[in-house]
Amino acid sequence: MTASTGNRMVNKSTGKGRIALITGCASKGMGREFALALAHEGAQVVVSDIPTRQKEGEELVSQIKGSGGTAIWVPLDVTTEDAWDAAINEIEAQFGVLDVLVNNAGVANPEAAFGGIETLTLDQWRKTQAINTEGVFLGHKYAIRSMKKNTASEACSIVNMSSRAGLSGASSLISYSASKWAVRGMTKSFAGYCSEKGYKIRVNSVHPGIIRTDMTRGMGWYSQGDEPLAPVETIAMLKRSADAKEVANLVLYLSSDESSYSNASEFVVDGGWPQ
Repeated sequence: MTASTGNRMVNKSTGKGRIALITGCASKGMGREFALALAHEGAQVVVSDIPTRQKEGEELVSQIKGSGGTAIWVPLDVTTEDAWDAAINEIEAQFGVLDVLVNNAGVANPEAAFGGIETLTLDQWRKTQAINTEGVFLGHKYAIRSMKKNTASEACSIVNMSSRAGLSGASSLISYSASKWAVRGMTKSFAGYCSEKGYKIRVNSVHPGIIRTDMTRGMGWYSQGDEPLAPVETIAMLKRSADAKEVANLVLYLSSDESSYSNASEFVVDGGWPQ
């Protein structure tokens, strides 16, 4: 990333960078690229992840600062309500009222790793739902608490990371797919809630296809050098997978005021998926 020279994440009404919290962004996944992209365009970025990833999180903060951006590290286990409460309080103390939340933290546990859906235990199912579904619910709850106090003319934005599996399902990822359908439903429901309350908060979901990240490497789809280990490169109509930066471009758009009329909608970035 080059020195920060952009201003797409600067509120024109205040001249200040939008305060953006990105969950689960300390690993080598999409969240890391989201943080870099938003910081590059002038956002005041809150890097967050589980406490055991503090080293990686602080390294990302240093990288952003070294490139001329603004960032802080705030530990956040998205499954814990007290952690959300503490995180929002810390963000407001250091930066101010939250402008953007990217609900990025998530896990995928292919049922095949446990012998298939017929042997998947309820505890294994609940682990996925706790992070992917309950974590997103808590994110809305606590982000709205802060965002509703925003006095800038620009609306706040919540970007929920769903998945292509949240549009069509996936037979080997049933627990994951169910959680991502839930994210899609929450997106529309929370958008409606904010509208009814008169809050200036937009809520949209992003549905990536096959992206080269730590998650897909851990699922055995790619090597650490991103060589394909499974027949996944030919699924999309573009006949390739995507780099996380390609998803970051869309998240940047939805986080900025460029998407001021986009609300309660699904944004798909999958290279064209066979119907």
